[in-house]
Amino acid sequence: MKTYKLMFWDCNEDDETTTVMHEIDVLVSPETITQALSNNNQKFLRFTINDGEDLIIQSKYIHSLIEQFG
Repeated sequence: MKTYKLMFWDCNEDDETTTVMHEIDVLVSPETITQALSNNNQKFLRFTINDGEDLIIQSKYIHSLIEQFG
């Protein structure tokens, strides 16, 4: 697995009529990268956060996924 910065849209806790951009460091498996780049319209993608917890997010809310080095 490689480390990426995941940027995604989420509800604004202060104003539920708007959205905000969040970013989080995630571990991404090669399978998830393949799914994200495929043309099969994957509805959800799985990432690993913190101490091994799964983060499953709808792909339509993902803004970007940036590989981290170092």
